[in-house]
Amino acid sequence: MKMNRAHSIPLTDQTIALLAFIKPISGHREFLFPADRNPRKHANESTANVAIGRMGLKVD
Repeated sequence: MKMNRAHSIPLTDQTIALLAFIKPISGHREFLFPADRNPRKHANESTANVAIGRMGLKVD
């Protein structure tokens, strides 16, 4: 929700394919990227940024 209104963002075909690919892994959970210690919460934003940085990619 954005300002108490629905906020829709169209997804690319590649994004839809990626979501379909990972659905068997996390399809039964509330979050696409659950926290490792508590799967009922979402992963922290910095967790993904640290992982990307460790792969050698720049994080802004």
